[in-house]
Amino acid sequence: QGGSYLLLEVDINPLVAKKIDEKVNELKKQLKNSNINYKNLNISADKISFEIQDSKFKDATINIINDLNGKKSFFNPIGSRNTENYNKEIFYKIEKDIFVIQFTPEFIKHIKQDAINQSLEVVRKRIDQLGTKEPNILQKGENRILIELPGLTDPSHFKNILGKTAQLNFKFVKSTNNSSDNSGFEKYKYKSVGSILEVEKKIILTGENLKDAQPGYDNHTNGTVVNFKLDGVGAAKFAIATKENVGRSLAIILDNEILSAPVIREPILTGSGQISGSFTVEEANQLSIL
Repeated sequence: QGGSYLLLEVDINPLVAKKIDEKVNELKKQLKNSNINYKNLNISADKISFEIQDSKFKDATINIINDLNGKKSFFNPIGSRNTENYNKEIFYKIEKDIFVIQFTPEFIKHIKQDAINQSLEVVRKRIDQLGTKEPNILQKGENRILIELPGLTDPSHFKNILGKTAQLNFKFVKSTNNSSDNSGFEKYKYKSVGSILEVEKKIILTGENLKDAQPGYDNHTNGTVVNFKLDGVGAAKFAIATKENVGRSLAIILDNEILSAPVIREPILTGSGQISGSFTVEEANQLSIL
């Protein structure tokens, strides 16, 4: 009454498919590096299966699969009752020489919650831009978001805004030694700082290249940070970009608004990096979600 009510559903299937694709690429690379021949590689909605051509490489293949989880020593095949499998991304089973790899239920749950958290933050930012007073935004169930908008009698415009895919881009901020020709730059709002920054039009990375971002703690500075990890393509691009631009600010832009503009302190060559600053724990958590 006197407003609008929307219920959104988050579709995680594309996210799971992307994670599987990333694992397949990692797996193929490691098998090739270890000179292990395989055949009949199949990818389905939730699993990967393949066959090794020589059974003498069985143990080496198991080690490669364990490495995909990050830790070798605590990995357990399907059917294990050991609770140490809880924090693993994948598990496997072997039928003759056929390996079947699947994501753990816990990891699927983690992907779902990440998707919900990200969607909630994007929705909040878009509602904030509309200037709607006292909106109510809540997670409902496992994969839905409830939105109540007092005073908004026609939700069609807002539905169009919500329906747009969130665009995450990484671009360098214009520096003093850049050309004064503004044709290669565009302006973005940096809301948290209260200013407008000129940013290069050239995209260094997109959200597609970002595998993960999590809040963390730096023991050297005793400060809260955001740790991030890039995929193979992103790592290669970022290595070149950061090597050539030490000392420049890199704008992280979501939906045409700058979230953060950290300075490149050193070349980031491994695909894993850290954003530091005067973050509270809550600020680091929000930035990692976005």
